[in-house]
Amino acid sequence: MSRLDRILKRLGKRDVRPVRPGERTPQPKPDALVENQPEALRLATDAAMNALPETLVTSILTRFDPERVKPGRWKQDAEITIFVHIPKTAGSAIFHTLNGAYDLTRSLRYGQVKQDLDIAWEEAKAAQAQSDTPLRQVLIGHANWNQFKHLMRGAGRPMLITVIRNPADRLVSQYAYNSSEAHPKHQNFRREFPTFEAFLDSVPPNSQLNQLVGRTGGIERQLERLAKRYRFVGVTEHFSASLDHLAVSHGFPEVTEYVANVGKTAKRGASLTPEMRTAICERHMGDWILYTLLEPAMARHRARLARVRDT
Repeated sequence: MSRLDRILKRLGKRDVRPVRPGERTPQPKPDALVENQPEALRLATDAAMNALPETLVTSILTRFDPERVKPGRWKQDAEITIFVHIPKTAGSAIFHTLNGAYDLTRSLRYGQVKQDLDIAWEEAKAAQAQSDTPLRQVLIGHANWNQFKHLMRGAGRPMLITVIRNPADRLVSQYAYNSSEAHPKHQNFRREFPTFEAFLDSVPPNSQLNQLVGRTGGIERQLERLAKRYRFVGVTEHFSASLDHLAVSHGFPEVTEYVANVGKTAKRGASLTPEMRTAICERHMGDWILYTLLEPAMARHRARLARVRDT
C-alpha cells in the first residue's frame, strides 16, 4: 500500500453529497491518467511523495478533492476571483464557461497581463462599490504569482482558482500549438526549437506550480502555498467533473459547459513513449505530484456523475 493509499484510508468515508448528472467532456487518453503510468514513474512518484509531510498531502486532499469539500464551502455573495490560466489546459472552454457563471468577467490580454490585471482589479472594486447588489467577478488570464502576489496581502484579497493538466501532455500540446500557424510567432519558435526534445530542455522544472505560486522554496513550499492560497484546482482531463465541483463548492447554479478544444490532444502526443513520459514527469515532479493527488480524485467524481446520469 502506497503512502497516498494509507492517507486516503485514514481520512475515511468521503462526503456523499448529491451530484448532478452530466458528462460532456470526451474520455481522456488512458496514458494521461495516473493509474496507467509506467512502473519507473510510479516508483519515482512514491519516493517523492514519501518525502512530503503527511499533513501537507492531507491538506491538499481535504481542500481540493470534490468528495471532501462541502457544498457551498467557498461561496461568497461578493467576490473577485482570479482564474490563473495555465497554457494548454482548455483555456477557451474555461473562459466561455466562467463567463456564463460570474456576474462580470474580465479577460487579461496575453503579453499585457500585469498592466491589465492592475486595471481590471481596480475596475472590479469600483464596480462592486457602485453596485446595489453583491457582484461575483472573475479576472481570467495567463497571470503568474509574481504579477498578483501584491494583491494577496491584507483584507479584500482575491480568490484564486485554476486548472492543471498532466505535465507531459500539456507540454506536447504547447509545443504543437507554438509550432502551428495558429501561433503568431510560430516561425521563430520553429527555428529556436526544431524538435520537441529541444523545447523540453528549455522549460524550467515545475512550470505549472511556478506560475501558480512562484519558484521559491522548492516543491514542499510550493504545495504549501497552493493549499493555503487556492480554493479550487480542476483537472483538464476531467473537465466536466471539475466544473461540477467548481459550481457546487462555490454555490453556483449548474454551469453551462463550453466544450470546444476540451480533451483534444495533438497527434504528436501519441508518439510519447513510456520512457519519455517518465522523463518529463520526473523533471516536473512537483507538477506531477499535484496531478497525482488530484487526477484520481476528479476521476472518482467523474464516475459518480456518470452513475447519476445513467440512473
